Amino acid sequence: MRSMPIVPKFLQGTVNPILKKIVRSTLYTTRYNNSLDIRLNETYLRYQRYCSAQYASRHGLQDFGESRIRTHSAQIFPKVMPADKARQYSSVISGFIENNKELVKIDDKHSSLLKTIKHPLQTMGTDYLEIFKNPALHQALLAFFHGDYRLEWVSAFRTLPSTHIASSWNWHTDANPPYSCKVFLHLTSATAETGATDFMTPADTAAYRRAGYFGDQYGSERMGDQGIQEFAKKHNLPYRPFHFDVSAGDVSLFNQNFLHRAVAPRTGYRDVMEFFLLPNPVPWDEQLAKDGIDSAQLRVPLYPKNPRRA
Repeated sequence: MRSMPIVPKFLQGTVNPILKKIVRSTLYTTRYNNSLDIRLNETYLRYQRYCSAQYASRHGLQDFGESRIRTHSAQIFPKVMPADKARQYSSVISGFIENNKELVKIDDKHSSLLKTIKHPLQTMGTDYLEIFKNPALHQALLAFFHGDYRLEWVSAFRTLPSTHIASSWNWHTDANPPYSCKVFLHLTSATAETGATDFMTPADTAAYRRAGYFGDQYGSERMGDQGIQEFAKKHNLPYRPFHFDVSAGDVSLFNQNFLHRAVAPRTGYRDVMEFFLLPNPVPWDEQLAKDGIDSAQLRVPLYPKNPRRA
């Protein structure tokens, strides 16, 4: 596909609204499930095809079956890690928050909502990566990627009770490239009372987009629960979010480019290990051994323009 011409600065005020309209069209979001630049999207699609071909060259053509995070946006895998081991990791987070504040990142925008542990692959070890050897989770990831995948980054965080709502606590899509997804390892239980994430189905996400609500990187348009319900009523849309009640040691897998929102616990707190995954030509553990754990440190931007690694 031919690359899009660079737009001179003096024309960008006119062209940007036009580009925004294009990338939010039904045709565009059906193909890419985001509103990112077409060049980046096509780069990721080509890369995924390359990774899938590499997998097929080693294993033969595979029928991976349906990917539920494409058809349902999210799924749950119970008891991937023993509950007592998951709670031990939660205790480690508590220890950092109480006694090692230099390992805890708190930004002003989310200070009442979230505490993040710095570089958990260094500070919390790597044993929890064994979850990716769980057969059911691994098969679901193969079905989504049509081949191998890698850990692009790993984070650990605690969400807290708060009446303040900002960014991801509004209804949004992450606007990440195609063939990317997230895995949550739950270190504590989570319910509607204690901060379980809310999701919308792909069909409902598409309906909201057709009505003009995207919740994408144009973040000023994101709405909270009251706003989105008023939007749904105005446009005669269904409002039927769903969540999973999870226990410590459960894993949830979801496609972050469908509508979802973080939910502040009403009581207690919620601890999660978060993994952002991209396609890869070799298995995740082989890639991590080659690149080292620093390669999977949370960083900005959250994904590379070129997903290929040397």
